[in-house]
Amino acid sequence: MNHRFTRFLILVFLFSPFFSYSQGEWNNWVFGWHAGINFNSGLPVPLSNINPTFFASPSSATASDSAGNLLFYAYDDWENESVFNRNNAIMPNGILFSNLLPDDWCTQALVVVPDLIDDSTYYLFSLIAHYGTNPYNGLYYSIINLRLDGGLGDIAPGDKLIHVPGSQNTKYVMTCTRHHNNKDVWIVIRDCDNSYKYLSYLVTSAGIDTIPVESQSTVMANSLSYSQLTFMRISPDGSKFVCMYDTIIEYCSFNTSTGAITPLYRVHCTPDSIPQNTANGGAEWSIDNKYLYLTLAPYHQGTYYGFLYQFDATQNDSASFRQSEIILSNYCPGYGSSCQLQRGPDNKIYFPECFKDSLAVINKPSIQGTGCEYQKNAVYLLSNEAFNGLPQFLQRYKVYIHHTNLCQNSPVDFSADIWPPPDSLHWDFGDPGSGGLNFSNLPTPSHIYANPGTYIIELFVRHIDMRTDTSWQTITILASPQVSLGADRIICNGNSTTFDAGACSGCTYLW
Repeated sequence: MNHRFTRFLILVFLFSPFFSYSQGEWNNWVFGWHAGINFNSGLPVPLSNINPTFFASPSSATASDSAGNLLFYAYDDWENESVFNRNNAIMPNGILFSNLLPDDWCTQALVVVPDLIDDSTYYLFSLIAHYGTNPYNGLYYSIINLRLDGGLGDIAPGDKLIHVPGSQNTKYVMTCTRHHNNKDVWIVIRDCDNSYKYLSYLVTSAGIDTIPVESQSTVMANSLSYSQLTFMRISPDGSKFVCMYDTIIEYCSFNTSTGAITPLYRVHCTPDSIPQNTANGGAEWSIDNKYLYLTLAPYHQGTYYGFLYQFDATQNDSASFRQSEIILSNYCPGYGSSCQLQRGPDNKIYFPECFKDSLAVINKPSIQGTGCEYQKNAVYLLSNEAFNGLPQFLQRYKVYIHHTNLCQNSPVDFSADIWPPPDSLHWDFGDPGSGGLNFSNLPTPSHIYANPGTYIIELFVRHIDMRTDTSWQTITILASPQVSLGADRIICNGNSTTFDAGACSGCTYLW
């Protein structure tokens, strides 16, 4: 029996309970005016059967299972909030509120969190922001049970819009990330009552801890309007946090163990030609946490100006961060557009350019400058409009392979970008002729390829919560240069001769 197949059978025997995870939880997005895309093929494919009454302006939420099957989706349009089942019908008890006035614009009103024990139960967090002393202000959650309504899902009586105590002064923005243990979840919101406070709520297997972790901001949020507090986002590794206030960006660190937020510096972002004023926007990070992308639509003298920025997120001070700014596009966002950014399961970053039937995309977010390949009108939405926001998701698991050097008979060094940190890993260098040297359990191994050619590298990872992932990468090993300078020669003093080492693609020379 082939030894690779034998090893595969052993791994199946050891870890088969965990192979059901195929990471499809991000694969369906529903947003805008009954628009949607699906990533099950690896590419974003537009959805054509979204309920025509669906209107997310600007917030929506989508839940899928690990195989990429749509489970349910929800929208918030200032005055209404409803939940739809996988058959694109509103759940029997799925109208969370209707014609609830007066309402303010929440740019991040919805977040879905799977129950940590029951895979048929989900929490749908809703942020409701109304003017004045309206008692509906604050953070709420509804419990969606997919066993109800014949397996299509519904919200049981008493499980709808449960208010989280102490959140009555929160408005406009909400984001989420995994706890350091990679199981629990942090829900982060902003207090807006003469306050400098961020509030982090922990969701565990026991439910929602209603006593938040409070962190100080450097920005006073005194009855902020939607145009002043526009977006929050946490980096994929959970270590960085940004909050956008008009054109002011508060850059912070985030502690996934404690939920604490520590402001590091503030940056004002807008071209000098446009005076500082109210601005909508969105934020997203490259998968390697190195670059932060922002959309800002400052409003000045009756016009919204749309800008797409890239910043070097590795900079540790405001001056260096500001100097790293690159404006990738000056797009026209349309009136009131927030143009929120969202990283897809393909690690590209997508965003809607308001009132268009397509999404723009940043194809290579980990590349600095124009090499990131920003592309307008990249994903057609079948005449459905994207409008403002895209559904946000909990950070996902990742396993990426990196390597240096591709020369025959020279060490090829491998490393991996893995989140969450692995419990164990196993490398297969795709070189069975090397015998036992073809495998390694080291985090940064090296392998020498005796022969040129194409090899498929496999990295199998088991995370500390027993979930498993496998990543592959194809590399091409180049043949070692064959140098021949010909026969020895004798030349006279003062004369010259030419030595030719021969052409070699990709070679460098040292004489």
